[in-house]
Amino acid sequence: MTDRHTSPTLTISIVNHGNRDQTLALLDALAGLRVRPDVEVVVLDNASDDGSVEAIAALRPPVRLIAQPFRAGFGANHNTVIARTGADYVLLLNDDALTTPEDVDRLVGYMEDHPRVAAAGPAIESPSGARLQTAWAPLAPAAAARFAVSAGQSGWVESAADRPRAVGRLSGCALMLRRAALPPAPVFDEGFFMYAEDSDLCARLRAAGHEVHHVPAARVVHRGRQSSSAVPRRRRVEQARSTHRYLHKHLGPVARRFVQLALALGQLEKALLAGTLSRLLRRPVAGALPGEFADAARDALRVPLGPGLRELADEYNERHAEAEPEPGIPAAPGRGR
Repeated sequence: MTDRHTSPTLTISIVNHGNRDQTLALLDALAGLRVRPDVEVVVLDNASDDGSVEAIAALRPPVRLIAQPFRAGFGANHNTVIARTGADYVLLLNDDALTTPEDVDRLVGYMEDHPRVAAAGPAIESPSGARLQTAWAPLAPAAAARFAVSAGQSGWVESAADRPRAVGRLSGCALMLRRAALPPAPVFDEGFFMYAEDSDLCARLRAAGHEVHHVPAARVVHRGRQSSSAVPRRRRVEQARSTHRYLHKHLGPVARRFVQLALALGQLEKALLAGTLSRLLRRPVAGALPGEFADAARDALRVPLGPGLRELADEYNERHAEAEPEPGIPAAPGRGR
């Protein structure tokens, strides 16, 4: 990474959502970067109530802290950081991720060596070292057809390779962005509260002539603590909403319906396969219960009814409406956001 003493080359954007201990562990792992003049580490606290703000503010060397008094979605939070910084590159990291300065430098070096690449994603692994699915083919008819005919086993996941490659979509869990290639603010479409906003950004970058690459030489561990795990129904609603928003935004009616049907068929095949193997082995298999695949098949065709994660944030914001925002941060958004 080029050492620039006048301004940072890299901004690391971390959104903390009530995850103090894992965020502190991530910041400790990045301690070698926090003292470098070419790197700015920014933590946006998404109205946590676990003492995160005080613990992060007490760190030495310090990080830049945005103590946001209201809760917003994934894209909106990172938009705030992007808008308030100016480095050449922005690395988005989940608060439950873990990486090293060397891996971060590998991503920056890759971007500098490949000027056509607007977004790069590292290999993301579980704490046990298993490679996670974090790069996929574009959410389009051809890839959806391969997903359907193979029960989701072929032509869909693009993060298994050991060499860098151009891909369709990347996970926002750990995502390096080239600022000069980003669309005008807001960078992320805030109509997505959570899920698929990363796929949407990748689609828009590719449509503008840029490239999106998976870079397995860089490694990030995803510890898997999900703030939405306690509300699975709301998470399912939000995931389905986001997928349908993406399809309506990027595909015409015929292509959109084809993709919906193909995704539903692929998920139904996975449900049948998981059910058969579960009965034979007398235990759940394939990483999910058959019923979860069946739910995913229904969700591919229509969004389940009920509130999602956006409404959960709205409810919190309404309860804390009297809180004064930090100067420079807008008031809590309403449901129309």
